[in-house]
Amino acid sequence: MRGAVRQTLGRKHFGTSPTFLRAAVAFFLASTGHQLFLMYPLKLQQLGKNQTEIGVLTGASALAAFLARPALGRMIDNRGRRPIILMGAAAMTGAALLFLLPVTNNPVLLLFRLIQGVAYAAFFTACFTWAADYTPPERLAEGIGLFGVAGLLAGALGPLLGERILASFGPWFTPFVMAASILIIVGGALWLSVKESTRPAPSIVDFWTLARRVDLLTVTISSLLFGAVAGTVTSFIAPYGKESGLTFVSDFFTAYCGVAIFVRLFGSSLPDRVGRARVIAPALLLYASGVGLLSLPIWTSVIAPIGVIVGLAHGVVYPAMNALMIERAGADQRGTASALFSGAVDLGYFVGPTLFGVIARVTGYRPMFALCCSCVAAGVILLELVERLRPGFCQPHPR
Repeated sequence: MRGAVRQTLGRKHFGTSPTFLRAAVAFFLASTGHQLFLMYPLKLQQLGKNQTEIGVLTGASALAAFLARPALGRMIDNRGRRPIILMGAAAMTGAALLFLLPVTNNPVLLLFRLIQGVAYAAFFTACFTWAADYTPPERLAEGIGLFGVAGLLAGALGPLLGERILASFGPWFTPFVMAASILIIVGGALWLSVKESTRPAPSIVDFWTLARRVDLLTVTISSLLFGAVAGTVTSFIAPYGKESGLTFVSDFFTAYCGVAIFVRLFGSSLPDRVGRARVIAPALLLYASGVGLLSLPIWTSVIAPIGVIVGLAHGVVYPAMNALMIERAGADQRGTASALFSGAVDLGYFVGPTLFGVIARVTGYRPMFALCCSCVAAGVILLELVERLRPGFCQPHPR
């Protein structure tokens, strides 16, 4: 089996191999089902929830994912990628079906979102660790970026489909939940046809030991900042758009994901060629600037261009941060390193919507987006100054 993986890693066109493409399609289908819930804030609005409640209930899944990451990383390294992928897909289906229950009180909805967060964390982390196993080390950002196209397609189609279902059926949530569940089941079933990757023998370093490493600290904090700004946007763009009189806000997600996909397909090798650490700060600042534009009056014709800006940034920064984390952690810690990266993003996804949801309730959405942009930009600039002190900062990965 190790020989098979070595042959795979030696292929020039690993990203178009049948195994890689089958895994990407399976990830796309299940993720599309999960991403329908990006429109869940609209359902919460229908239930009469305020900005603070929407922020907490939206971000709760990310908090649960963050808390589960240490155990998940160790399980992925020790038990393999494929068993955790299948377990995660089954749990995602069960979590989605919970929303068929006629419940509107916050504690129970919070519990549902926590379960959903842990399930997707298991599935997502194991999938990307599998992709890292399959990718040549010198092309790690490229491989993660190409595999991530499936997730971006899901991020474009999921909200579009979810918004249309909610608009068509109104308060009747059953069609929404069933569509999500069917997509997850089909994606999970397709993973049964994907072979387990061969992985290095795991070391004994645990999640929190890895998290305390100085060389990983700037990557971890950058990932947290990314999660905070991305979580704030995805949590509040829908209710902000509706408040501003927009008929549909899914154009934002479509443009966001469409441009990010374009970047991944035609520029995925950029971080590997110019240096993974070198592209992170500019991309995060570009993302923050797009969020800053949401503080201006918006109308239908500008929502998509803002999505283009943040999508361009996302297309570069996400695989660069993920690959840099795995590179610095070492091959024997891929599962734990992926969990650390994803956990930092998850924590940001919880802290951002929760904190800025409280601010939005007091100030409104536009001042909140302006403050979010400023906070993230200041943090990124500070981290960039620290990162530039590292030896070999500007060097690309050796080919």
